[in-house]
Amino acid sequence: MKLLRRAIALTLFLCMGTFAFAQEYITTQGRLSDPDFYRLISCGAPPGGDCNKPIVRWSSRDARRLTVGITRIDPAFPASRIPQIEAAVSSAIQQLNNSGADIKLRPSANRPKIPILLLDIPEGGTLHGTGISGLDGIEIEAARVQI
Repeated sequence: MKLLRRAIALTLFLCMGTFAFAQEYITTQGRLSDPDFYRLISCGAPPGGDCNKPIVRWSSRDARRLTVGITRIDPAFPASRIPQIEAAVSSAIQQLNNSGADIKLRPSANRPKIPILLLDIPEGGTLHGTGISGLDGIEIEAARVQI
């Protein structure tokens, strides 16, 4: 479940709006502490290091009415995994809403603020057609996941 929370956190980061894409990823070794992971995704800080860009966040108003949902499922994506993913997203929404954080998520399949794309992209393939500025055109490397 911790991995799912981190995946959702990364999703939140990727969908926040303005990005500094001079370096869109940082390579790390081993597990990260929760504070190191949060700083990595919120401001590009390497573990134990300083932020590489301003911390990205939603306004308080927007944070209380965020929508999240699966907006794309590639035909080659394993259909057997979709119910598990949908259940995990639902559980993550519930956990985040019950966490006490000043954020409120609700599921929505109609143009959610936080889109989840289930893509079938081979190693070395390029992201395209996501509709997310700054994400299209990025090459997927080995063992790299883009959410």
